[in-house]
Amino acid sequence: MEHIESDPHAAADFDDELYLLTRNLVIAEDTEDMPRISVGEHFLPPEELLTSTEVAQSSSAEAHSRRRWLLIYECRIERNTTLLRRVLQVFQNRHSELLDHLATFDEANQGLYLDLRKRAQQTINPTSSIDMTRFHEDWSKVLTIDLVFYRHKRNPLAWDNRDESCVVAMDLTQAISWLYGAIDYLSESYTRIQKARVTLTPALLLDRDSLALIFDLVAESEPPSQTNLGWIRLGHVCRAWRTVLLGMRSVWARDAFVFGADVRRSKDILARADGSLVSVSKSRTTFGPAGTPQYRFDEVVTFLNLEELIPVQTEAEKGLLRELNVACRETQYCLLLDFIHHILGETMQPSLHSVNVSIDWRGRKLSMIPDPLIMANHPNLRHISFRNCFIPFALPSLVSLHLVCTGSQTSLDIRMMPRPWFDAMLDALKSSATLKDLRIIDWTLPPSDSDLRRIKLPHLDTICATELELLQRLELPELCRAQLAMDCIDSLDFMCASIQTMFQRYGSAIHSMQISQREWRSTRNSTTDILVVRLGWTSSSCPPGLLIPVDRTKILMEEPGPFLSLAYFVPRTMSAHTISGLFRVVCNYVSSSHAVVDLHAIGFDNETREHTFFNAAQPAAPFRPMRLPSFPSVQKVELPLRDFDSVYHLLYSLSADANIAHLPHLNCLRFTPVARDALDLLIRMRSILHRLLRARSSAPVSSITSLEFELSSPDGLPHSTWLKDIIDTILTSIKNAPATVIFHEQSTVNNQTNIFGLQLVVSIVYELSSPNV
Repeated sequence: MEHIESDPHAAADFDDELYLLTRNLVIAEDTEDMPRISVGEHFLPPEELLTSTEVAQSSSAEAHSRRRWLLIYECRIERNTTLLRRVLQVFQNRHSELLDHLATFDEANQGLYLDLRKRAQQTINPTSSIDMTRFHEDWSKVLTIDLVFYRHKRNPLAWDNRDESCVVAMDLTQAISWLYGAIDYLSESYTRIQKARVTLTPALLLDRDSLALIFDLVAESEPPSQTNLGWIRLGHVCRAWRTVLLGMRSVWARDAFVFGADVRRSKDILARADGSLVSVSKSRTTFGPAGTPQYRFDEVVTFLNLEELIPVQTEAEKGLLRELNVACRETQYCLLLDFIHHILGETMQPSLHSVNVSIDWRGRKLSMIPDPLIMANHPNLRHISFRNCFIPFALPSLVSLHLVCTGSQTSLDIRMMPRPWFDAMLDALKSSATLKDLRIIDWTLPPSDSDLRRIKLPHLDTICATELELLQRLELPELCRAQLAMDCIDSLDFMCASIQTMFQRYGSAIHSMQISQREWRSTRNSTTDILVVRLGWTSSSCPPGLLIPVDRTKILMEEPGPFLSLAYFVPRTMSAHTISGLFRVVCNYVSSSHAVVDLHAIGFDNETREHTFFNAAQPAAPFRPMRLPSFPSVQKVELPLRDFDSVYHLLYSLSADANIAHLPHLNCLRFTPVARDALDLLIRMRSILHRLLRARSSAPVSSITSLEFELSSPDGLPHSTWLKDIIDTILTSIKNAPATVIFHEQSTVNNQTNIFGLQLVVSIVYELSSPNV
């Protein structure tokens, strides 16, 4: 291995192109059969470097060294090939020039001219290789032929002499043939080097199409960012991978602006995109289950000056924009407006799919966009998001529209949408027959005029808003997902009005209701909590409660579930009496609707406990149970097993005589989710469960005939011992009842957490002649 210890770069410092060319040509032959003295032994790669057996048996360190050497030789061969092709082009030009000159002679020379042309064409596909034993002589002859042509052309008498010109033309033909043979030899050398590299690097066995497919999958799952190269690092592995990656224009176009608006970087990446549709975005847009984007305003690219906007404008003029997520600070407001007007207002963008425009206002009142600024008719624009701004539009294919205000949450003046914007928004909505997703967040809408415009959106199925008035202006026959968030700090009138509005419009389709309370953990507004009322379309189960802790932005910007969700910010003084106070108020509002007869399931879920029960048998006084109005059709009540005090309070309330009478058809209790640490809660609740079962079986109402438990476990399905303990707990609760108990189990997956679990259904069949439980 003595040759590997020497550095070919050092040899190249004193080696000339002739010796480099000779060495690389020899690689195509069997090294051991070549007279090394003809080229200098230290320039040749050692035999074991190219032998497959030796290469395959290399250690890790040796393989790394071999790969480095092979790459060096590969680069040198490419360099020699480039040199020979350049020389070949010169000889071909001179040969063609000489033949054209011969063609100007008399007609008797036309046959000779055609014969020389034919010979020149035959040299393009040489049938024999060059003779390496005569390499120096042949190379010297090529150089001599070049010199002869130079002198021949400078001598007018010789240039116009047919016989001498024919001899020179024949010599040029031989030189061209030799150069083609040398290039072919270099190609064989290159192939041999590549075979050795493939043996050392199995990944090189993959063809370009396979590598491109793999790289595309990696690029999909590993996007680059300002702190991580992501899929771009694949181009740093080797030259072969880099070549494949540079040819994948679409992946470069998709992430052309992930590093921001830096002009140098964006120009370099856009050059690699070369005609593909470009996404102007710092991060990938994520889409929800319904196919609408979940906008995050950290994906916008902030532009600070005109120079940074020029690359985007260039792509727009070519019609190559797919996504446009742009932002500017308040001081660059007019600059971005001019850009938006040019890109979106003056010309149609045929491939534009989504637009996200954000203006960063620093607390003062929003400025108006000067008239006229109307968006052009972009045929494929499906998603729009405006933050602190609005641009009128009439788009035939729009699917989602998000309008967000990030002004001060405590200043209505800053959050007030200007009347011209509001009127333009209503006009835009009226023209958007295909709209399916509408979100207007933290804007305060202007006061209603005497003529309340009502707009019908026939296909809109998702809406998120912070103003009840928006809902009152819209007719939404296909609505199935809604998220409203409203302040009820001063009065609960909004709560009453919104609940009644929902039941008046959709009451016949509402079959379940989940009422939940969550702590609002915010230093800015720490005196409030959140009360959420979710109305579902199915009677088998209630909509899920909010995950803990609550994220207000997530509530409003993420795609809501298949239910109507009403979130209210209430004073913390009221949430201190959630069970006996807030839950009762909501139920009273709901019961006032005639559609309450279609309500079959109710869920209660509070995060803050209202009362602490130190002794379950004799609760400490004073404490108030929850008093429910009449729900004549409710058959199921859902409760969370989060803490003993809250569940005990709710079960105790359900066992009260008044509530038993107001829930005449209640026959099922559902506990969700039941975590592993909830086993102690179930054991402590045996007495209150027994009390409730006995109270209902003693009254002229439906008895509890079903108990459902949604069991969850971080490891998947619970252990059999845990399940057995729960079953024993249930049996203990009804041990004095002459009844048959049937257990049914089935696997489940929590849609919110993606945690596997088990559903346990306990069916209780009472004997007809049985005494009270």
